[in-house]
Amino acid sequence: TDGKLLGEVLINQIIKARKKGGWKKYADLGKLGVDEFLYISSAMRELLPRHPWIRALLHEISLNQVKVVSTVHTALSDMKDKDAIN
Repeated sequence: TDGKLLGEVLINQIIKARKKGGWKKYADLGKLGVDEFLYISSAMRELLPRHPWIRALLHEISLNQVKVVSTVHTALSDMKDKDAIN
């Protein structure tokens, strides 16, 4: 499916970016990989202006900072970076 393929492209971009530096730059390079993915994917370039919090969410995912969430009461159109990562 398209979603699975996008996920694989994202992971490959993160891995590729992290190969450019040592462990001290691991987090920053992971974020760079996410940003490269958001740039090369036309679907994500189209989605990002409408939902800019996607970048912050993917940055947290790249750092493996995923947590169990409580119920979200914010509509997608009103969501901000803080809502996406908390």
